[in-house]
Amino acid sequence: MELFFLGLKTIVKIFDLISAKYGEPVLDRLYYLSGVFFLIGGALIFSEGVFSIFSVHKNIAIFHLIAGAALFFLVFIRNRKTVRWLIHIGFLIAGAQIYYYNIYYGMESGNYIFYMAFVLAAAFFFYDSHIWDLVFAICLSIASFLMSVYGPYLVDQAEISETSMRNLFTYNMVTGILTVFLVQIYFIRLLFASRKEIENKIKEKEILLSEVNHRVRNNLNVISSLLKLQKDTLKTKEAIEAINQSSLRVHSMAWVHNHLYKDTESGEVNFKEYIEQLVSEIRYSTGIETEINLELKVDAIKIDVSKAIPLGQIINELITNSIKHAFQGVLYPKISVKIMQLKDGIELVYTDNGKGYDRTKVSMDSLGVFLINSLCEQIDGESAFDTEGKFEYHLRVGNVLV
Repeated sequence: MELFFLGLKTIVKIFDLISAKYGEPVLDRLYYLSGVFFLIGGALIFSEGVFSIFSVHKNIAIFHLIAGAALFFLVFIRNRKTVRWLIHIGFLIAGAQIYYYNIYYGMESGNYIFYMAFVLAAAFFFYDSHIWDLVFAICLSIASFLMSVYGPYLVDQAEISETSMRNLFTYNMVTGILTVFLVQIYFIRLLFASRKEIENKIKEKEILLSEVNHRVRNNLNVISSLLKLQKDTLKTKEAIEAINQSSLRVHSMAWVHNHLYKDTESGEVNFKEYIEQLVSEIRYSTGIETEINLELKVDAIKIDVSKAIPLGQIINELITNSIKHAFQGVLYPKISVKIMQLKDGIELVYTDNGKGYDRTKVSMDSLGVFLINSLCEQIDGESAFDTEGKFEYHLRVGNVLV
């Protein structure tokens, strides 16, 4: 076994069969595969010439020896500038040899079986950069079969005994099948290697995405904690309410990132769970658990995270605005949030039983209104609202379901 590996290393060194010679993946692949192609093809053709040189078919044997030696020569002269052209020349030499061999030995020899398999196999290794060689190999294989069929009508056939012809056919059949089998193994291994590489890259991206979401979530939680600490130092009611609103906005985004960090199917959010959690946090933060009847009805849907955060922010702004401005003098305040699944998206219907407001007397440039309009544009939503004696807001968003 040691002697075998020593011989293999010697062959690799002599014929310069290096898989990473230039540090360029495409060029290195061509350089390595061309060396293997020239070496194996030259060895097969040259060996057939050696075995036939003492037979009556010396002309055929000499042609084999010349073709084999030519392929060996290509191994030694290939470099980064010539390798692409030498591959073309290698296929032409092999093609001429196949034509000559098949036309003189005929269909009974089965030469076309082995040589078709070998040339096509070699061409498949170079198909990504030498597509015309693959086309040439396919045409050559068809031509070699036709030459085997019609050879007897064109030239005098090689003289060979029936037993030798039968042995030659068996040899070509076995080597042809073996060649196809080995090529299949190679490409199956290549396929599994590519699949494993893709899986590893996907895994790396998932880890990086989880790490990003984890860091974002932590940063948002830090911001939320800082806002709460800041609130404890404030005295005025307006400042405390502003901090509470900002804290809720940050918290609604932090919840989504927390959900993504735990969820293995990153990119989608259970919207029902998200909104229920968000509304619960708003109830707790604003202290309206018993003061306001908040009715929530959300269909069980999953939506894209890029749409979930803006929608959550819109609902947060609507509820906090109602709590701040809608219920002065209202005996039984009520808020209703309904989110329904449509055929091509979702619809949000938000209502409160407050007194409404006159849009001509209320600034539309306030931060809450500005955020709602901006977020609606961000998700390509269509919105409408009614403020006469009540507040009712409708929002339709398409292409959000996953």
